[in-house]
Amino acid sequence: MKRILSIIFFMLVVTRAHSYGGTLYDVSVPATSGDGNITISWSVTPDDDIAQCDHVEIGLSFNSDIVQFESLDCTQTSYTFSNLESGQYTIDLLSFVYVPDMGSVELDTWLNFNIEVTNSGTQAPVELSPLSFENGIADWIQTGSYQWLNRSGGTSSSYTGPSSAAEGNWYAYMETSSGYAYNDGDTAVLVSPEFILPPYNSLKLNFEYHMYGTNIGTLYIDILDNGEWQTIWRRTGQQQRSYTENWNKVTIPLTKAPTSVTTKLRYRAVAKGGYMGDIAIDNIRIDEEGYETTRKRRISYIHTDVLGSPIAETSH
Repeated sequence: MKRILSIIFFMLVVTRAHSYGGTLYDVSVPATSGDGNITISWSVTPDDDIAQCDHVEIGLSFNSDIVQFESLDCTQTSYTFSNLESGQYTIDLLSFVYVPDMGSVELDTWLNFNIEVTNSGTQAPVELSPLSFENGIADWIQTGSYQWLNRSGGTSSSYTGPSSAAEGNWYAYMETSSGYAYNDGDTAVLVSPEFILPPYNSLKLNFEYHMYGTNIGTLYIDILDNGEWQTIWRRTGQQQRSYTENWNKVTIPLTKAPTSVTTKLRYRAVAKGGYMGDIAIDNIRIDEEGYETTRKRRISYIHTDVLGSPIAETSH
């Protein structure tokens, strides 16, 4: 009998929502915004003996993607979305009530509001120029213990490195011969100039790499996120079977953000130790296009001791 009464209460709340506590009313949403800020306000009907306000949920969408979501206490009756880029947004608002013996349930259907935002004060996107190494490293900087070297043709050591650039004549690589990044943990770090990723972007980082040699270490791609470097991609160990094998193409989608993000990229090569560990990169660019990729076949390498006996097998 108790369960039947709970179901009856639920049906009353759903079908006659605006007669019970916790209902949203007097919702105020601007149709447009000229400063990049949207403030939405509302009122909540007082609690009664059937339903009490539990919480309010509010979501902000851009191009059908939810970019911000908040769950608010019932005492809060307004919320401001700040520093938005220009564009068409949708705000969704919904209240939840607490019904005895049932817990928290939706009271209203989602309330939807479309708002056009124009923000003339936002900073225009600063693009990262493509880097092909045909004219050196341009405005990128070196910060590692060793440098990325500009090279045309094969590297200076046998059995490691590419035979030529991925495209054009020049590429950059970490040299691992004695006197360079020869020891385990030696690094070569190439850092981009600062640039701005626009909001809700579909941009991709594209580049090519070549990692041939039995002493290949690790190549990391890092992005600056709120002052901290975060790794977004890495490869470890030999990825090509010869210096003439084609370069590998990489496409990395860049994270969407609700506002413009000022950031940097860096290419960080870490040596494993030994002269056959040259790591090369070429054709760095950011745009909306990506490489068409196919599943790379797995390649197994047998590592041997000094007498030629197998000691381990790894796959890439």
